[in-house]
Amino acid sequence: MREGRKARGWTQEEMAGRIGMATQSLSNVERGQALPSLETLARIAEVLEMPISWFLPSDVKGKSEQRLALDARISTLVAALDDREAEVAAGLLAVLLRVYSRSGG
Repeated sequence: MREGRKARGWTQEEMAGRIGMATQSLSNVERGQALPSLETLARIAEVLEMPISWFLPSDVKGKSEQRLALDARISTLVAALDDREAEVAAGLLAVLLRVYSRSGG
């Protein structure tokens, strides 16, 4: 993102204004201290005239927005668990995967 902004000769203030974001928020995103929402990422991609997939890690490319939101929701839920609860959740997901793979689901 920073490279795209600098290639256009824009300051953080200029780019933040173009995408409707606070300059400090843009700075945090550029430094990896914060993640933009999907809506903000779409605006950034539009302003920089880049495909949104350019900003995503390779394991995210090709996933629908619905799937990305679901992955984020699951990650948030798991992050709230203590170690024991996370072990239980992992076990439950493993069982669920086995059941679905047997049923073709």
